[in-house]
Amino acid sequence: MTSKYYQRNFVQDHFYHLYNRGAYKQHIFRNNADYLTFIDILKYYLNFPSGQALSRLALLKVPNLSEPSEQPPVELHAYCLMPNHFHLLVKQSAVPSRSTNITNLMRRLSITYSMYFQETYHHSGQIFQGKYKNILIDSESYFLHLSRYIHLNPLEIHPPHPQQPLTWLATYPFSSYPEYLHPGKHPWVTTNTTLSHFGNSSHLPSLKSYNTYRSFVESQAENSAAILQDLTLETN
Repeated sequence: MTSKYYQRNFVQDHFYHLYNRGAYKQHIFRNNADYLTFIDILKYYLNFPSGQALSRLALLKVPNLSEPSEQPPVELHAYCLMPNHFHLLVKQSAVPSRSTNITNLMRRLSITYSMYFQETYHHSGQIFQGKYKNILIDSESYFLHLSRYIHLNPLEIHPPHPQQPLTWLATYPFSSYPEYLHPGKHPWVTTNTTLSHFGNSSHLPSLKSYNTYRSFVESQAENSAAILQDLTLETN
């Protein structure tokens, strides 16, 4: 029987949590250049799902890499890259087809980054620990807790002091959290769906005490990790 984590029946207008980690828990991002390359590959395939497959050299020559597609078939709502794993929160916004579904995006992303990693580090063998996992997000509450969980991931490598505010998260450069605090700098990240739940427009009782998305993320008033226990990666 196919595990629920590997069912690829992506449905239009549904949200999904996608994640994977390095084989044997190895680091898949060794320096800033690796993180930025993964992000550039992701941006390219989000905007040009049917575009020419990238090689490492072609990646350096891609024009208009940050230009958003008019109707991206897959929307990126949150992401976070960590030394040995990554999280993506995406929406299948177009009717799934061979070139517009999440499967196509993830296949091209994984293959292209693996080629980059192998060529850069003269690495042979597997980069990722098997196939990526995906989970259907089936409620607004689940969606919001997952968004917060993804943006709190850097706490794994920089645990906060009990008296230390979490404002430093706003400067973590390899997640979508900074875009939520200053929308518009990276138009390939869709923030309006999440941000619409905060302030006077919120209709979820559990969010009434939060005026902003930032207060929701950094307060840690609720234990998102426990709520999402079955979705987390065993990275430690």
